Amino acid sequence: MITAGKKLMNFANIEKARYPLIVTGGALGLAGLYVADVWVLGTAAAALQGAGTWIEGHSVFATAAQKAASARAFDHVAWYYNHPFQTAWAWLTRPAGQLTNPGVRTIWLMLNGLILIAGPIGYGAWKIRTGGFGISGFRVKRGDATHGSARWAEKKDIGKVCEFGFGPGIVLGKYERMPVRIPQELKGRHNKNVLVIGSPGCGKSYSYVMPNIFTAVRGGESIIVTDPKGELCGIMAPYLKSAGYNVKVLNLVRMWESNCKNFLDEIRTPLDADVFAQVVIATTEGGPKKGGDGFWDRAEQNLLKALALYVCYDENGKRRNGTMGEIYDMIASGDKEAVSRKFEKLPQRHPAYGPYMISKMAGENVWGNIIIGLGTRLQTFQQEEVRRITSRSEIDFNLPGKEKCAYFVITPDTHPAFNFLASLFFTFTFIRLIEQADANKTRRLDVPVKILLDEFANIVSIPDFEKKIATARSRGIECHVIIQSLPQLIRVYGKDSWQEIRACCSTVVVLKVEDNYTAEYVSGQLGKTTVEVSSRSREVTSIFDERENMSTAGRLLMSMDEIIKMPSSRCIVFLPSPDDSERVPAMLQTMGYTEFPEAEELQKLLAAGNNEKRIQIEELPEQEKTLSDIPAPDELSNAGEDEEPEEKEAEVIDEKIEKRAIVKKKRKTREKISW
Repeated sequence: MITAGKKLMNFANIEKARYPLIVTGGALGLAGLYVADVWVLGTAAAALQGAGTWIEGHSVFATAAQKAASARAFDHVAWYYNHPFQTAWAWLTRPAGQLTNPGVRTIWLMLNGLILIAGPIGYGAWKIRTGGFGISGFRVKRGDATHGSARWAEKKDIGKVCEFGFGPGIVLGKYERMPVRIPQELKGRHNKNVLVIGSPGCGKSYSYVMPNIFTAVRGGESIIVTDPKGELCGIMAPYLKSAGYNVKVLNLVRMWESNCKNFLDEIRTPLDADVFAQVVIATTEGGPKKGGDGFWDRAEQNLLKALALYVCYDENGKRRNGTMGEIYDMIASGDKEAVSRKFEKLPQRHPAYGPYMISKMAGENVWGNIIIGLGTRLQTFQQEEVRRITSRSEIDFNLPGKEKCAYFVITPDTHPAFNFLASLFFTFTFIRLIEQADANKTRRLDVPVKILLDEFANIVSIPDFEKKIATARSRGIECHVIIQSLPQLIRVYGKDSWQEIRACCSTVVVLKVEDNYTAEYVSGQLGKTTVEVSSRSREVTSIFDERENMSTAGRLLMSMDEIIKMPSSRCIVFLPSPDDSERVPAMLQTMGYTEFPEAEELQKLLAAGNNEKRIQIEELPEQEKTLSDIPAPDELSNAGEDEEPEEKEAEVIDEKIEKRAIVKKKRKTREKISW
């Protein structure tokens, strides 16, 4: 007990003396550091001054005094080297006027200032170069794969598959303020398909879609873009038209501003009719079904195929211009016998005869349910605007592979009523472009096509997309699949197909992650790395004897938490695999479209378009400029002394309301964008 008490007393005494000793030791250390600085940098300053004197004395314009001084220019250097304490005290206590050579102290101060500025900058550059900082603040142990070999790509790694600066290709982000892009002529045996993951509001359109429209224009590529909000079309269409692009839009939100496309024009063979019917059935909801074996879907698909072939070919098998509206009219006629008679009059060689006879074998009761189910799927053709935009073709699916085209597909992101039209659009786009490429000797399109599928899992479902993306890459077609999260893609395409889609994309860009599933996947793909671990220890009874031990440990390159918290100014890019080295992920900065040189021209075109639109509105007749001269229905009750009977007043109200509707329609027509 006495021994233990003595130890505690000794420890208490040491703790009391610890802080005064630390202060004293710190002061002595600073003094020693100052003297060492004067000794090393003071001597260097004297040598620099001597070098300046020697250079002056050996110039062609040197005076006799300068020549004489140059002969003993370095004589004083040894004195500064041999008398560091005297020099340090003199520089600390005396003004410049009392120093024998004040110029040496001035140079010494400049050297210290240079070190204070350049030192931290150089250290920071070295840490970045060696991966010392990293995204999470830990230091990766280079050349040590004890616990894992994952690391971030350096500039030389990125340069193996990418190019720096503005140009054609696929822009991914910025590295050291320079744009990073996959060039048109690939540096390896990978493909140009890209999977982009970004939660809502992270700027997918701003920092990926629009920049890649700019690069497509630089490379003379055709562009096909899904545009859920319709903003991209409004912003980019004037720029694309000025760049010589044939701009078309399938607008399923504001249909009066849409170009038309009759999808039955794409039925050139019975196989095309099969594809057409399959897409419609797969992307629409039918009426109530009995059983879950797929019988009703197959029956409705067979009937739809028969109807499509019937309206597309006359009795002699010659092609005619049928429409989807005609198909709906046949179903909605309510006369099953009349429909049956039309098919029964066809010759057996007619392409619609066989599919009809198969569907008819279901029996009268089932036949009626099949017609009702198919009619429910096509009920959108009750709307006149839907019938109008599908009545003729202004959009050519073959044209993007022949000349520069820009097609925008605007679909509602709040309901799926028209998604089947978008699915038909992309299904036949892939079919026609692949057919066209196969017809060429090179088996590639004359004009490469870039397909930017923004909000891919929300607005469109393309049957067998995993097969299309796998086969399109060799034909000069690149697909950019842009989603909000992996669960979203899994929900639409299933647990197996989504992995096939992912495997077909050599590049993955992660802009922002909000869900744990995607964060866990990205973290696992980044892998584990070996990091340096520093530990410090000190004996309880020791004052200055602190020990530092260095060891290694394994950790994920980025954890789930770090991925979710990643700032929106950064993005993770899984680059394609180089042919001669490992695949290394890159941490890049996002790059908005406003940072591109083309943004200035885009702003000018938008400003000019707004001015032109304002002039057009100012030139409208007065009755189209304002509706103030048309009284509202509630204002008509104060008609005055000449008030008409109630029946007459009701007619006046109806007339005025109709007039207001006509004027509104005219104003919409005047403001309609011309493509």
